[in-house]
Amino acid sequence: TGGVGLGSLLQFLPLLFILLSVLMSGWSSPAFSTHRTSSYPVQRTTNLNSARLSYFVPRSFDASSSNVRQVEREVHSTYRNHCQDEIYTTQRLMRRDWMGNLHPTSRSRAFKTPFCDALGVKVDP
Repeated sequence: TGGVGLGSLLQFLPLLFILLSVLMSGWSSPAFSTHRTSSYPVQRTTNLNSARLSYFVPRSFDASSSNVRQVEREVHSTYRNHCQDEIYTTQRLMRRDWMGNLHPTSRSRAFKTPFCDALGVKVDP
């Protein structure tokens, strides 16, 4: 027999299942955005910790207390990650300024750090 047997097809079934589950999981949209868009028009503010952080959700957002707490933890984590990126970029700009014998704050001072500002983290160039 020169055809593909049932046993050969069954061998690929787990791989096909994994591939389909990966593709299906990628279709869900995030629960929030840090910027207002047409998909995320409703502004909310976190109640966690001392920082009041703004975020945006879809009109269909589930405002149950457990969901809100989870989303607000994700919002704080997102702000912290973006702040770390801003600190890294500011430090990189400072090194580049020093290597070019420029005043160390010429470009690094001009770099905006909105996520760090929202968290109350001072970024000194």
